[in-house]
Amino acid sequence: MGSEMCIRDSFGPEILQPDGQLDRKKLGAIVFTDAQARADLGRITHPRIAQASQAAIAAAADAGAGIVFYEAALLVENGLHRNLDAVVVVAVPVQVQLQRLVQRDQLPLEAAEARIAAQLPLSEKLEAATWVIDNRHDPQALRREVERVVSAIEQRFGPIVRLGPAIAGAATQGDSEGERDRKDDSEGDRDRAATEGEREGAAPPA
Repeated sequence: MGSEMCIRDSFGPEILQPDGQLDRKKLGAIVFTDAQARADLGRITHPRIAQASQAAIAAAADAGAGIVFYEAALLVENGLHRNLDAVVVVAVPVQVQLQRLVQRDQLPLEAAEARIAAQLPLSEKLEAATWVIDNRHDPQALRREVERVVSAIEQRFGPIVRLGPAIAGAATQGDSEGERDRKDDSEGDRDRAATEGEREGAAPPA
């Protein structure tokens, strides 16, 4: 059974859109205010994410990639960083994060605060970081930060190679069942991930 069907069975028809697809905003409103619901969702999605991730990483390695980026919203919370060679944390002060979350997702302040409270404090994520990207300023400053960290990654691990659409597609297909986790292997994806919010990206072993 696919994860979306399992989610429907677990959370009921109220999390569906009129066309039968998952309403991710409604689902998010539930899981970010209910720890048990969040755990239930994790039990459905995490094994599938892990399976799809391993397949995508293996495909990238077979295609000659020396570095694979694994980008996930709850990387440190779920302990996934322990199996990776390095971790990049994209960080901003909490007040900036709140403001951006409210503006981007059109959330009430209370809902935005609940989403942030469901995650580890930034200070704990920074302890796990190999590199930190400061995302508090404008897009031009962010790009400079990304370029700085990319340069450091390449100095440590070697050149970053952009793979073909077949490999990227395999990663994206796996993530369609994983809600918010995503594997990125292109410079454009790294920039997009950095602008989306406070995420952790990491370089798994080849």
